[in-house]
Amino acid sequence: MSNIACVLVTYYPAYRDRAIKELNRLLEPLPGKVHLVIVDNGANARATSHTPTTSTIVGDNSKREFSGYQLGLDTLRKQGALHDAGLVVFANDTFCHHNKFGPVTRHLWRRAFRQSLDARADTLIGDRWPFHGSYEILGMKSNAWISTYLFALSGAALSRLPAFCPSIANLPVDPTVAELFDAYQASPSLRQHIESWMARHESIFVRRVALHENASEGQVDTFLAGKVHAILLEKAFAAGCTSSGLRLETPFSSQPWSWFRRLERNQHQHPGA
Repeated sequence: MSNIACVLVTYYPAYRDRAIKELNRLLEPLPGKVHLVIVDNGANARATSHTPTTSTIVGDNSKREFSGYQLGLDTLRKQGALHDAGLVVFANDTFCHHNKFGPVTRHLWRRAFRQSLDARADTLIGDRWPFHGSYEILGMKSNAWISTYLFALSGAALSRLPAFCPSIANLPVDPTVAELFDAYQASPSLRQHIESWMARHESIFVRRVALHENASEGQVDTFLAGKVHAILLEKAFAAGCTSSGLRLETPFSSQPWSWFRRLERNQHQHPGA
């Protein structure tokens, strides 16, 4: 029997319980035992062991969910929970809060996960977004990316998975947006894309960080630079997948299911960058 290894990265205390509940609800109907590692990136995180197959470890949030994903994957590997015949799922606690996540969406994700279990070791399933034209980052090129709030691949494909946190030389401790663009060798098309997206959604992030963290103006600036850093890591991850031969595929390409999904309650606060 195949198994399902899963990393859930949490940060917002108000999101945590529902994220755990919805993730278990999503995965339980799939064949195999679920082995879950929760990486708590929050300020008051504590390591706990809930059951033999569910545990919580403390992350440092140094690179948001990406450092959490790497820590969780390393932990699953140490625990012997990764198998070629299984499925490996990554999620952060926004997947059911900032996105549609009703019965149609759950059905589409489950169907895609089952297909990943069946064979293809060259496919990564995620919410795929096309890039108009192409972009370059860290010397790699791509014409698409996936929103990394939820994605999965077969255990056999793990050897093709790029690093979640690529090593960047001479990056300052608290880099500005311009320093980040230079360090990641972001092409003009990618810089323009991110700057345009941030301009449209900056107010959302300002409200969110003020609500959850009661942040000062300087802390908000740091938060926004951190968001740009996360977007760059997301794009570098997708380009790295493409460069290693992984195909980026979405659960939402088929009709009429994707049309029905549009009728679900929209919890989506902002589109993927």
